[in-house]
Amino acid sequence: MKDEKERDLKEIISRRIEFFKKKPEAAIYKPKVSSKHVKGLYTETKVREHLVQSDYGEAAGGTNLAPNPIELLLSAIGSCIEAA
Repeated sequence: MKDEKERDLKEIISRRIEFFKKKPEAAIYKPKVSSKHVKGLYTETKVREHLVQSDYGEAAGGTNLAPNPIELLLSAIGSCIEAA
């Protein structure tokens, strides 16, 4: 399984390198997001066509409708590590 994952990762990296060699301007990433306060501690953030919700647990004064901002940040860091 480990060898398979390593081969997959090498293939992914090779494809990305070739893509950016052909289209170097694509390597410049300019993320755009917009956030709005909805109610209490609940917020919604638009990321491309995705809606990211954020709230706090009831013990912290929220309504527990979504992960809190710190959990979302840790999730984003984890995703970056896994994707790299």
